[in-house]
Amino acid sequence: MKKKILSLAFLLLNTFWLFSQKLEVQLKRVGQAEQTVEIKRGRWIKHKEVRLANASTKLPLESIEYIIVEETYHLSKKVNYNVQKKLFNGDVKSSFIKDTTIMVERLVEGTVNLYAHLNAVDRVQFFVEKEESILPLEYYEAYTNLGYKEKKKYIGTLNFMMRDCPEVSMRKIESTSYHRNSLIKLVSRYNSDCGKQLQNAAPEKIGLFFGAQVTYSVLKTTPLNSPERVFFAGLPDGYTFLVSYPSLGLFMGIPVLKRHDRLRTAINVLYTPSMRIQYRQDQSDVGGSNITYDGELRVSLLETSLGVQYQFPFQKKDRGIYTRGGVIIQNILSYQQNSLTWRNNNSTTGQPDFSTQFIFEEHSSIDGNLFSTFGAGIFYQKWLLGVDAIMGNKFFSLNGREDMQRWRVSLQYFFSSKK
Repeated sequence: MKKKILSLAFLLLNTFWLFSQKLEVQLKRVGQAEQTVEIKRGRWIKHKEVRLANASTKLPLESIEYIIVEETYHLSKKVNYNVQKKLFNGDVKSSFIKDTTIMVERLVEGTVNLYAHLNAVDRVQFFVEKEESILPLEYYEAYTNLGYKEKKKYIGTLNFMMRDCPEVSMRKIESTSYHRNSLIKLVSRYNSDCGKQLQNAAPEKIGLFFGAQVTYSVLKTTPLNSPERVFFAGLPDGYTFLVSYPSLGLFMGIPVLKRHDRLRTAINVLYTPSMRIQYRQDQSDVGGSNITYDGELRVSLLETSLGVQYQFPFQKKDRGIYTRGGVIIQNILSYQQNSLTWRNNNSTTGQPDFSTQFIFEEHSSIDGNLFSTFGAGIFYQKWLLGVDAIMGNKFFSLNGREDMQRWRVSLQYFFSSKK
């Protein structure tokens, strides 16, 4: 069963990968009109060329004026800058990049423009531009005998660019950290007080999200025989249960990467007020009579899970498909078992000549069992609909293994999101 689930997971991942390769953008080449094209998704911003999705055409960055991706402008700029890479021994290796054309994201447009670029070592490199002169904002940490020391060369560059504006004091520049939101605030202040502000990018998203969910699970399991079985004492080994049950819960999470919110980590809490299991088993004893086990079990569950989710948006970013995985800790909060055991020797009347009945109720929790989960689904705006396979080997047992299969359909809604 696990091999089948892993094969299905591999097939779903390949399907998602194929769906996610195309990205619809507005592209303007030098000397030509703006047009809508599909390009290869992936890390095209770091490449020296842009590949069209439906052809083998490769556009060098020098031939591109700008690309609009989801209302964000990416411009082609020729720049000089240093790339600092921290080595394993703590030293910093610097490489000078001269007269190279890169794609930069426009954060602020005005008298002074602010750009961001993801460089070769996956660090965000900022640039400022004024009167067609573009300079890098450099920041790195250097190792000294006293530990790491910040090298804030960008402070001097900003002071040089904004020296004609008394409203932007040196104190304000020195208090500006090397982060997107802080730099946007400073450059926007200069443009509004001493220049011209045309466009301001949105602040970096905090990305905290939370919402509610409802799920429906189907469980098929074969509990172990005594003494490892917690419930169903007296039932023969190999008895299989098939039960379904609904659950309600909450979730919250945050994007893992600052560059985008497609990769997310989330904490889920699910509560099952009552999972009802009815069972009946006929068994012949040595004397030829029939022994019947007839009973019902009611269980309440609390599940806490931690997982990651990756979204593959379509051309419209508010819809697409996703895959996710994680671990689940399941606690049995309470259980009540009503059981009747009776023996029938009279095949004519069908009346039992012997019977026992007991009701066993326990409200203290049982230590949680650990499960792994993998799933996929679709999302549309604030709604997510998915199917998950839950894998483990203990549900009703404290020790040993069970032959268990569980599938879950979930519907989630983001009723609030802080960005």
